[in-house]
Amino acid sequence: MDPELDPSPLIETCDPSDEPTRSSDGDDSDNVSDSQYRPQSSNTTISTLTWCSPYNSVKVYCSELSIYFSKGFLGWLMINAFFVYGGVYTLVDNISLPLFKELGIAASQQQMYMSLIYTPWAMKGFIGVASDLFPILGYNQRYYILLAIVIGVAGSSGLLALAPLLGIQNPSKDLSANLNNVEPTHIHWIVICFIALNYMAATLDHLGDSKSAELMNLHPESGTSIVSFKFRWCLAGSIMAAALVGPLSDSRNFYSLYLICLVFVLTPLLPTLFGWIPETVRTKEDPGMTTLCGHWLLFDRGTFWKRSILFSLTILCSLSSPLVSFMVAFVSLPIGLALAAVILILFCIATYVIYPKSVRC
Repeated sequence: MDPELDPSPLIETCDPSDEPTRSSDGDDSDNVSDSQYRPQSSNTTISTLTWCSPYNSVKVYCSELSIYFSKGFLGWLMINAFFVYGGVYTLVDNISLPLFKELGIAASQQQMYMSLIYTPWAMKGFIGVASDLFPILGYNQRYYILLAIVIGVAGSSGLLALAPLLGIQNPSKDLSANLNNVEPTHIHWIVICFIALNYMAATLDHLGDSKSAELMNLHPESGTSIVSFKFRWCLAGSIMAAALVGPLSDSRNFYSLYLICLVFVLTPLLPTLFGWIPETVRTKEDPGMTTLCGHWLLFDRGTFWKRSILFSLTILCSLSSPLVSFMVAFVSLPIGLALAAVILILFCIATYVIYPKSVRC
């Protein structure tokens, strides 16, 4: 080997006994390996394990999560990821197109309706700003989640109420026989119900992610374990919901799917009421806080004025998506596209002016 290309001077050998560990007083050093942030136990450490059975691996993983995150929050996040983000979102995504097809709606009209159904996911920025600036009864997240659950219950209950009108309460009945009785207002109400379900899923997903990010910032040594935890349960919930939609929609048993959706929507209600989400109660005595509508709604005026331009841009950007979708679906396609182009240009200019170069490039 050419001596000039010999990589041996770049190779270092480490003695495991020399591996730094985290001090008891929590003092961190910049020039240490990641092993110091791993929790130590009396018997062994994760860094010394060479192989674990699947059961032991899951046990170690869950025990590590419980060090940094409360069991209540992990339980709430699991329920939300499995039943709401994985279950409800997959049900809405997979039910809508087969249902529209059975009701005889043209493909172009289906696409317009689907653009409306997905608008709540584009409003996550607005939801986040509202929860940050307007605590309800001192909580930034709890009552926004409860409100979203109520909206989701209303959406799934509305689908159940519309089922007899559309002739889909009886799974053995051919829907094509009732196409003449289906009114446009019925279809619009179905779209509104799907929007309500997606609003609930988007709200719980965004507020759950914001709380996870907040806790990760407090415990950077936890890494991305909480993100993996969430998406594993999301994947499991999506698989379960997709397995239900296939055979039930093929047999035209949409009514049973609506009942399942209602059950999924109700699952995070009690954990949220019991306070499984860790939150610090805000009061009107906090710096920059003022009261609105009595004492049940607060406004974080100090935080708003510090980032008023960014908050305003986020709100306008989030609300532009449902506006454009509404224009395309119910007014005129050319007008909606022209409005979308104008909004896109304006937001590009605003982003270039407001954000620093490190962000916009």
